Amino acid sequence: MPKNLEFSVLLDFYGALLTPKQFQVMELYYNEDYSLAEIAQTMGITRQGVHDAEKKSEKLLLQYEEKLGLCSRFRRVKADLEELRSSVVRLQEGQEKQEIIERIDNVLEEV
Repeated sequence: MPKNLEFSVLLDFYGALLTPKQFQVMELYYNEDYSLAEIAQTMGITRQGVHDAEKKSEKLLLQYEEKLGLCSRFRRVKADLEELRSSVVRLQEGQEKQEIIERIDNVLEEV
């Protein structure tokens, strides 16, 4: 089964909220691509212990995102900034200035 890279991103945002053990399990599993058995050997715990820690950590990361929404907000702001960049390019090409200014104002209100 392929690993869900979304958890790697969530780990970047919320990893500090996990216990050191949970963080280490997630870091090794998602960012270093260790197998559960390799993590168990590295950390000196059972494979089942690694599996349990990984599943609990996944659940916590999803809960943090649901409550705080930092990752989704980051993605929205990034998309808005990319759109603003293209608007500036259009502005430099002489397109309608008022439309671009209104879009910038809308993005700034969301932040």
